[in-house]
Amino acid sequence: MALSSLSGKGLLLLAGATAAILASARSAAADETYVVIAGDTACEIAEQFSIPCAALIEANRLGKDALIFVGQRLPLPGIGQPTGIQVDEPPTEPETIPPTQVDESLGSEEKL
Repeated sequence: MALSSLSGKGLLLLAGATAAILASARSAAADETYVVIAGDTACEIAEQFSIPCAALIEANRLGKDALIFVGQRLPLPGIGQPTGIQVDEPPTEPETIPPTQVDESLGSEEKL
């Protein structure tokens, strides 16, 4: 759809959808890391974000002991990654089809 074909309401809907996508992307990017606090364990953090514990350990190269430290920033694998955002198209007006003219000159016995 060309931008020049949009007017008024359609342009406003497109601008609103774009702003919502950008805000969502910024918010997801801000949540990509977790800062470890006292008492945390790698697997509890993974569970909190619905991430497999092994994936968190591997992504952060924590080793077999999965040692973490207070204040450590852990990237969260799979969090903030694009998931395919669905954007609804603005409603369009139905196509107007011109009426056709019926030829009533055919008799009842004539076939088309």
